[in-house]
Amino acid sequence: MILHHLRKRLLISYGVLVVLLTLSFFSYLYITATQQRQIAAQDNLDLLNQSIHIMLKKTFNQYQPTSKNSAESPSMSAQEIFSANIDMEVVEEVTSFIRDLGLDYPLSIFFYNTEQTESYKVTISPVVQPEYSILSINEVIYLKSEKQIMDTAHPLYGFRTGLETEYQPIIKPSEIFSLNQFLSMLLIILTSLLIVFMVSDFIAKPITDFAKVARKITSLNLDADNILYNNTETDFVTDTSIWEVQHLAISLTSMMRKIKKQQLSLIEFNQNLEQKVQERTEQLNQINAELLKISRRDALTGLNNRLALDEMLRHDFIQYQRSETPYTVMLLDIDYFKEVNDRHGHAVGDSVLKELGKCLSNCMRETDFVARYGGEEFLIILPNTVQYAFILAEKLRTVIASIVFPTAGHLTVSIGLSVVEASDQEPEDAVRRADQALYLAKEEGRNQAKMI
Repeated sequence: MILHHLRKRLLISYGVLVVLLTLSFFSYLYITATQQRQIAAQDNLDLLNQSIHIMLKKTFNQYQPTSKNSAESPSMSAQEIFSANIDMEVVEEVTSFIRDLGLDYPLSIFFYNTEQTESYKVTISPVVQPEYSILSINEVIYLKSEKQIMDTAHPLYGFRTGLETEYQPIIKPSEIFSLNQFLSMLLIILTSLLIVFMVSDFIAKPITDFAKVARKITSLNLDADNILYNNTETDFVTDTSIWEVQHLAISLTSMMRKIKKQQLSLIEFNQNLEQKVQERTEQLNQINAELLKISRRDALTGLNNRLALDEMLRHDFIQYQRSETPYTVMLLDIDYFKEVNDRHGHAVGDSVLKELGKCLSNCMRETDFVARYGGEEFLIILPNTVQYAFILAEKLRTVIASIVFPTAGHLTVSIGLSVVEASDQEPEDAVRRADQALYLAKEEGRNQAKMI
């Protein structure tokens, strides 16, 4: 769009310049022709006056005044008699002489008497017959020539004649500029405009080519499949003969190829970076999963820790409140575990805890949730188990009593059980009841299960 306006501005600017120059040239010709025509007309009037003087001298020599005229004016000179008795024959002869010259503008002739009070005025037109009138001295004259006979030896010495013509008909444009001249001017303007169009196109076309390539670059999909080292889609190609434009096109082409190579390198780097980021993300996800698992596992026994236990208790309690799905809490404690630590050391005690953790994992169902509650206590959540919870507790107590722990030998456990109730306000209510049942089992001799 911008380049379209550029070409348009070039055309308008050069076109206006050509029209102004052409009009100025023809205006100069018009003024010059007018001045030349005016000078020529003035010269023609002077020459005609001189020719009229010659003809009047010949006419005077042929003119013979009558005795009557001499008698009437005995004191008048021959010039005064001639001036007073100019008749139509003399006027017609002068008029015929001037008409034969073929002038293209009207011309008036004056014959002044010696006192310049009365005279004949003859207007000669290129078409109309002459009209005669009396001269008005106050008449406005545009172009005029007056001549006096300067031959002192001639009887008409001092006799004056005058010629005048209007100024406007001489400089009439229709007379100066013919139809051919007007057509020539029009042809010059049209030819100049054509040259202007060619020049503007010559100047704007390389820039237009650059703009097309630039638009192509803007819309080009610069990815790894489209960017090739020998790709010429972004080359600045122009068929102009202007050396500067060609040099600019070569420079821009070289620059665009370097940019494409850099973009290809950047795309490859981004792809490698994305792959590395994806690999690192997967590793981080695995690490986070391991950390999450570790954060919910007891480091010694490998069972669920207190954090995972609290989350599961909260989950099962909410589930019970929504769908009344019951569960039983089993709290297990090793009998006389303090004596094991005091007699054999904490290492043996830790070994006992590990073996017990393995036993619980193997003995309980997949749906049961086993966790280390703290110290030598373990908590087991039995979902959907109410009637058989006590039976499972007794079987588990029996299995544990039959195990021979390294160094520590046989050990027993006390178990307390409690079923979640509708009156519970929080998950810990069932745990507290199970702890009370465990305390009751220990009070009544240990190695037994109690349920509240």
